[in-house]
Amino acid sequence: MNIYENTSYKGFLRALIKQFPKNGRGLSTRLAEHLNLDPTVVSQILGRDRHFTPDQAVAVAEFFGLDERATDYFVMLVHYARAETKKLKDHYEHKLEKVRAEAENLKNIVKGRDELSDAEKARFYSNWYYSGVFNLSAIKGFQTVEAIADYYGLPRSKIGEVVSFLLESGLLVETEHGFAPGLKSTHVSDKSEFVNNHRRNWRDKAREKFSKSGENDIFFSGPVSMGERDAEQFRSELLKLIKTFSKIVEPSPSEKLLCLNIDWFEF
Repeated sequence: MNIYENTSYKGFLRALIKQFPKNGRGLSTRLAEHLNLDPTVVSQILGRDRHFTPDQAVAVAEFFGLDERATDYFVMLVHYARAETKKLKDHYEHKLEKVRAEAENLKNIVKGRDELSDAEKARFYSNWYYSGVFNLSAIKGFQTVEAIADYYGLPRSKIGEVVSFLLESGLLVETEHGFAPGLKSTHVSDKSEFVNNHRRNWRDKAREKFSKSGENDIFFSGPVSMGERDAEQFRSELLKLIKTFSKIVEPSPSEKLLCLNIDWFEF
């Protein structure tokens, strides 16, 4: 959900909560616990004239995994709602309009691009969780920061930061249910300066799984000596397997996460 399309922090929160499973049932209670408030207070804030304090607004943004820019915007929305004079409201309205314009400009720059910039590639391939979040978001039930953070056991603030980058770069798009993969491919060629980062990221993930592998995971190492002709034949078979793998993956529905190194494991 695009926070910059909102001029009311309460409207944004109510819509955001509804995107969660079961329309966010129980989420306001967990939010109250995070804020160390009585749940009725949170209900009153969301439904009446009562407001969060600026300190509480920062904590709310943290709870929902908003990145730094979105947090600033959310806190400004709270200040705007709490302002008691027209002069102060005009002050915050001007600041909000400026941030909205910057966000729209960035959205227009990204729209229609077929490839990430080098700076975006450097960030995307710097850590496994960028690709991990991108792929997980294709699976039903993982279209929110909270759901993805719980799945990977990572802080919401970190996942929020990753999701924000993926949205800004066009790899994720906003939907009525949260977010989903955009049309861009994340394939990295063998000649790319980022390919070794990509390989290291997923081999590190494979090593993490060695001691806790599932029954369907496969980890194979086979150091051998063999003839040159046989070696070339097996290499050809591996290349055929990779081509077959690519043909199967492209039309396959998104239901579970797997990685081929050649190690084959859920993550």
